[in-house]
Amino acid sequence: MKSNFPLRVGQRVQIAKTGGAGVLVNGGAVNITSISDAGGVLTIGFGNNINDAAALTGVTISATNDGSLFTTTAAAGGHAVVPQTVAYKVKNPRMIVPKIIPAPAFTKAMGAAIAKGSYAFDIVSYTDYPININGSTTKSTNTIPADLSRVKALLSVPTEQDRVDKFDNVRALQGRYMGAESYEYQINNRMVPSRLVELSREAHGSFILGQYNYINVPSYALGSCLAAVHTHEVEKALSDADLDVRNLTFLGKTAVNDDLTDGYYLIARTLGPYGMSENLMGISANLYLNYDGTNQNLKLLHNFAVHIRTIQLGPSGVVLRY
Repeated sequence: MKSNFPLRVGQRVQIAKTGGAGVLVNGGAVNITSISDAGGVLTIGFGNNINDAAALTGVTISATNDGSLFTTTAAAGGHAVVPQTVAYKVKNPRMIVPKIIPAPAFTKAMGAAIAKGSYAFDIVSYTDYPININGSTTKSTNTIPADLSRVKALLSVPTEQDRVDKFDNVRALQGRYMGAESYEYQINNRMVPSRLVELSREAHGSFILGQYNYINVPSYALGSCLAAVHTHEVEKALSDADLDVRNLTFLGKTAVNDDLTDGYYLIARTLGPYGMSENLMGISANLYLNYDGTNQNLKLLHNFAVHIRTIQLGPSGVVLRY
């Protein structure tokens, strides 16, 4: 058990209170001087007291200082602490490409097509157009400069620019709700859909344990459901972007920064129903995204344009059309 323990002697850690008795001293920053295992119970010793005279209960231990590395070299209990650093090294990377041996008839036909300049194939591609939204902005206008000829869908993912450099932030790149109220796209001077899409939560009564002998409670009974039009718009956009989505249960509120049960969040609009696409070359594409102002952090809006690129092989070389 001790050998699998993530902490080690000489490491500086952060003690935090979650309730219970006692008061932390020295801000809860201490050095580990001993780790002992007695009958499956681990005991951690520190170089200095972590509490006042009262017994200390209800604590957590973290290897980081509020999500950041410890840079101090304070010594305690005879153990000096080396400042923490993080380094990454990639050794011997490999790229694995499946080997395909085509039939002789296909090889012959492909050679003839290349000679005529008529051998081409399409790939689905993503281009991101990031836009900053000020934390105090409640009515934002976001221009998406997608100069592309065959766009199938627009996927807009708002991310929160708060604590992005912290090691305990598991949501730095995840789309977040952040008090969004409504949105609407404007494509080539037409509003799509034809009215604002509400993003506020649908209000439902909270579930009372044991009432009516419920066993499995539907999400709409918990008061945190997404609006129906928003869910439908996301479903259409993901499907037309060639993303085989089985369900949309991943869409949910993202209220707790480090809660692994948080859902993911995005807003979207399809531009290519039934296998079609839209030409955005030289025309305007805007997203009007409104917030209620409760979240004052800077927001980074990732606008992914899902579009078709064509790779054409001919006698003169390779041509890429987008």
